[in-house]
Formats: sequence, structure tokens, C-alpha cells
Amino acid sequence: TSDSIMLSQVLADRQGCYLHSSGVILNDQGYLFIGASGAGKSTLTRILKHYGKVLTDDRNIVRKWPEGYRIHGTWSHGEVPLAFNRTAPLKSIFILRQATENQASRNRDEKAILHELLNRTIRPLCTEQWWEKTLDLLTDITRNIPVYTLSFTKDDRVIPAIEEITGKLVKLDTDLN
Repeated sequence: TSDSIMLSQVLADRQGCYLHSSGVILNDQGYLFIGASGAGKSTLTRILKHYGKVLTDDRNIVRKWPEGYRIHGTWSHGEVPLAFNRTAPLKSIFILRQATENQASRNRDEKAILHELLNRTIRPLCTEQWWEKTLDLLTDITRNIPVYTLSFTKDDRVIPAIEEITGKLVKLDTDLN
């Protein structure tokens, strides 16, 4: 949308960026799920909304603060009509891959991670200054935030693989989203 395109330039000046992602707060920590369209961001949002607080399933802001990286929900949701103005420390990022088995594995290939993050960045009218700031930010994220490849079957059997990274998830008694 045009608002996020315009704000992308402002965010770069404030050590932040928009990522095409699903964002969820689990156990008071923020997690981003990124991947190509159809990779399962909205599916995971539907599953994880029963275990934590949804930010949105389409566009989230990542911003560096003095105490570290935080994710921020936005008003821009995708298939799941949930969008909340919440924030949490960014604990890790999951790159989604459809598979026949559920598994999360640490991804340490900085070049591949940076490529994935660049592909999921919402871009304004790109200027050299924006590119430099955003590339520096994404490179820093790549080096300082754990990234996992999450291979999953696009159903709730993925929960144990996510719990290996996030810790035990407790199903909420009520839908607090």
C-alpha cells in the first residue's frame, strides 16, 4: 500500500524497515515468519493466535532500539483480519518452507538470510541513501538475530517444531487477540 511505501523511507532514517511477514508474540517474545506468497504466513497466524498475541500476517515493522531489535504490528493485515499495535523484543526469524515433515533448523548462511530479508523488504521509491541504510540494517539483523528455516506441513502439527525454538507454548483459554 502507498502508506507503507512512504513510511519505508522514514523508517530507514530511524533504523527500521517494513517486512512482508507474519508477526506473533509468544511467551512475551516477538517472532517473525517470512517467506514467499503461499509459504504459510497466514496459516501460521491462524494456528499461533491460540498460543500468543498476533501482530499481523502481512506487514510488520522491525526497528533497532538502544536495547535491541523490536517488532511492531501495523494496520496492514493479509488474509487473517487481525492487526494490532503491539510490540515485543525480536527473538528470532523463521524462513518458511512447505514440506512433508515439520522441522526447525538454525540457518547460519548470512548471504542466504540477507537475500531472503531483502526479498521480503517493502521498498519505497528507492534512493541510494535508503538502500545503504536498509542494507546496513538487514546485515546487522542477519548477524544478531537467530534465523531458522521452518519446514512445515501447513497445519498444527508444526507446534512441536516451533516449541523447540520458543519454549513450551500454552494454548490460551480465550482468544485474547
